[in-house]
Order: sequence, then C-alpha cells, then structure tokens
Amino acid sequence: AMEERQADLADMQTETMASIIAERTQAYILDKADALGLAVSSAAVTARWSEEGFWYPWESRAACSESDRETLSAVIEAELGIPAERQSWEESK
Repeated sequence: AMEERQADLADMQTETMASIIAERTQAYILDKADALGLAVSSAAVTARWSEEGFWYPWESRAACSESDRETLSAVIEAELGIPAERQSWEESK
C-alpha cells in the first residue's frame, strides 16, 4: 500500500510539473504577443516528457488574426522550440 501511495504521489508531481510548464509557456506567449503589439486572444501549450528526463513545451494552440500569425509563429519556434508543424491556429474572435 505504501509503494502504491508513493507511485501515486510521483504521478501527481509529474502531472503538476507538466501543467506548470504548460501554464508558464502559455503566459510567455501571451506576454510576448502583447509586447510585440499582436492581438492574441488565447494560447494553450502541451508539455511532453523528454528522454533526458524533463518536461518541455511540445505543441501550441493560439487564437490571433491571420496577419499576426507569421510573427507569432516565428517567436514560438525561435524562443520556445515549438516548430511550425506543431503549432495550430484559430481565428481570433
């Protein structure tokens, strides 16, 4: 029972780290967009576990105007390491 509980706690810590990475990366995208004068209404990021043993931003979703996409996409790829193939876009409302 104790081993099961330790495994559950480890899983919870892992999930918490993944969500912290995702939330911080999402906030970074929104802050960066704001600093660049881009109108981004939402952003979401999914984190993935690396073979080296850490969480990293894997894919992103953002809602912005088509005219701002190219700029934001370049920033996301250059600064966060998420290539264009793993970025998805929605039209800003």
